[in-house]
Amino acid sequence: MTVGAFFCSLAALIPGAAESMGLTAEALKNAPFQTFLIPGLFLLLILSSGNLVNGLLYIKKQTSAVFLAVLLGGILMLWIIIQCLMLWSVTPLHVIFFIVGAIQFSSALYLFFTLKYKLPFSAQQN
Repeated sequence: MTVGAFFCSLAALIPGAAESMGLTAEALKNAPFQTFLIPGLFLLLILSSGNLVNGLLYIKKQTSAVFLAVLLGGILMLWIIIQCLMLWSVTPLHVIFFIVGAIQFSSALYLFFTLKYKLPFSAQQN
């Protein structure tokens, strides 16, 4: 996920890269912005960097990795839905990445309930 979001963000941020892939600014006619700058920054800062940090947390066996994975999986699914609505199209890549987000979300949720993690900042006494 990190690598895919990183390269997609580069395509959105480098001038002319999106157009060379067949995606023009005309596709953003229903979006609240006219360039791919905002989507590119979101992909780079939230989805790519967030999943990179999450991977490092998993490697260090931090319990916060499960919470972050649930959050990032949900964000990815929401991102894909919003993107499809703004572009008024659904491509196979949208479906693939939505499924990736659903797998990330559901597997992290499964770990959360299976390992009986407690919610961070909850009112429960430890």
